[in-house]
Amino acid sequence: MKKYYFALFVFFFLIISCKKNIEVSNVSTLDTTKIVKPLPPLDYEQYLKNVPKTDSLCNGEIERAKKDLSKYDGVYVQTICFGCDFKPYEEEIKEVLKKRKFKLGIQDIGCVRYEGQTVGCYIEYIDLKMKEKYGENYKSEIENDAIKILIKNININNKIVSIYDLEPNEKPKILDPKIAIENDYYVTIKTDLPINKTGTRYFMY
Repeated sequence: MKKYYFALFVFFFLIISCKKNIEVSNVSTLDTTKIVKPLPPLDYEQYLKNVPKTDSLCNGEIERAKKDLSKYDGVYVQTICFGCDFKPYEEEIKEVLKKRKFKLGIQDIGCVRYEGQTVGCYIEYIDLKMKEKYGENYKSEIENDAIKILIKNININNKIVSIYDLEPNEKPKILDPKIAIENDYYVTIKTDLPINKTGTRYFMY
């Protein structure tokens, strides 16, 4: 009798196992050959010609840009975002803009994106209209004038420029072999002086 129940148990176990195997085998396999490509960069020049009414963020920034352009002779836009570069001649740019009666516009780009809302329309609209009025190189001309003032401030007013505000190709090269760069934050000068070890701290005589 016990053998009968045991055989019956094994029989039901095999049926259930086969059913599970059939269900698993029917699951469609993932097609790994299909690669999702990122969307191409937005063509702002074309997009700004016909912005959907539902894109309230972009439409609002365009209206803000139009108001600024109507009040000033021109607008130079500075982008503020996490990881954006900082120019060492920001103050000098303000001086150039004041002479030209231009406004310093701000394009704040956050990390959060909302579906159907386009970021960056303010700076793109300003850039488009400024190029039409002052030419393709209007921005570089402003920055070049600012750099000239920066050099003057360094030579005459002893203005200090941090090395960390410079681009990699703008940073000075250390030619003295006695100076070693340990990392991005510290410059260590090699010496032959003895080291006084006290606890976990090191002092140089």
